[in-house]
Amino acid sequence: MLIIDMDPFEPFSDIVSIMHRFDYFAYFHCNPNMFSIFIRESTPPSIITLTMLPQFFTRFFCDQNHYAQFSMDGFYSQLVLHKRLGYESLIFGLAEFRFHMALEFHSSSFVHPSPQLLRTWQPSYHYEFPGKIGYGPFVSLELHDFRNVVLIFDNTKTHVPFRVTISEFKFFLPDKEIIFTNERDGCIIGGIREGEEWRGAMCLNPIEGYFNFTSKRLWLFESYDPIGVTLVAPFGLYVNISTFFPQILV
Repeated sequence: MLIIDMDPFEPFSDIVSIMHRFDYFAYFHCNPNMFSIFIRESTPPSIITLTMLPQFFTRFFCDQNHYAQFSMDGFYSQLVLHKRLGYESLIFGLAEFRFHMALEFHSSSFVHPSPQLLRTWQPSYHYEFPGKIGYGPFVSLELHDFRNVVLIFDNTKTHVPFRVTISEFKFFLPDKEIIFTNERDGCIIGGIREGEEWRGAMCLNPIEGYFNFTSKRLWLFESYDPIGVTLVAPFGLYVNISTFFPQILV
């Protein structure tokens, strides 16, 4: 069984609005240690994950693993509608072997709550977890610098290669490139020795999703099992949105 109480639910709605920019359908995965919503993109391949720790919620109870597909569009529409109507808190529930998630909105201005049921589906394939962060080589950029990168490579529908050395972080294509240095530009580079380099690639679309990030800084890590790179946008101590990009040849 899963029961989550959010009072108020507005911070949750604000974070979900970012995920809503990426796709209309999503999956959630919950266990006693965390609640996550993730979206699988196939072209190019990536996994975008919203992770929330129990401390983020007013009340959090989960006694087992839960995993299901749901309509992100329908879910977010209910949050927006009830926020507009003046509801303040939300109880989110799911029972084992049920094919619906239960939403119950409450407000001090209304006598009765507003219960809603949203359909869920069991995925037809095994869930592939994103790669584990290795905490070896890493790069951190200020949000406004990352937004500039997104704008420069706006028309690129595939992965954009990057290269990291001890002193610089470079995105490049045959016809354009952008370079950040460790000494200036607000760029932080770590975990790389003199003479070493880290190569990878990431997708910078859809632009609407990345432009709704509100973190001050973004962090890029090497990942393993499977191998790839992970971009992390922290939202306070208990919430982050990460995007995992499987390794490609660059």
